[in-house]
Amino acid sequence: MMVRIECTSCGHVGITAAATLPRELTCSRCGSSRCVKAEDCRRVASRTAVIEWLCRAEAPPARAR
Repeated sequence: MMVRIECTSCGHVGITAAATLPRELTCSRCGSSRCVKAEDCRRVASRTAVIEWLCRAEAPPARAR
């Protein structure tokens, strides 16, 4: 399952696999880092939505927690 992660410092949005969490992540935009847990993230609706988001740089649709 892919999850959406938002940087608390600058608002930059990224995605990662929920199975790899918890772990320390570093924002590629501002360089801040924090420990991220799967419970802190929003699940991405579908793999297709992730690919479309990556290609168009729009916010991906996410399911409610």
